[in-house]
Amino acid sequence: MGDLIVWVKRGASARHPSKQPLNDADIERIKDIANIHLEDTRTELKRANAVVHAMSQRDDDSEVDDIMVDDDSAWVDEDDEAMDDDATKDLISPK
Repeated sequence: MGDLIVWVKRGASARHPSKQPLNDADIERIKDIANIHLEDTRTELKRANAVVHAMSQRDDDSEVDDIMVDDDSAWVDEDDEAMDDDATKDLISPK
């Protein structure tokens, strides 16, 4: 069966789109693509775990533990004051 390409004007989709049945080859192709993405994700996760493990072995100050803890007080937003000034100006001066 040959591929069919049809140009459709933007915003002019079918009111009741037709459903295309998937055959076994389509399902296998989708599974293969999903497995490739899954393996890539597993590989990246292993690399990230190895980096964290290496950092924790190298750093005796438990600095890695501090990084892993979600502590908002450790973050400083340098733009907070500028944003506050902008918000105050917006409230004071009409547009």
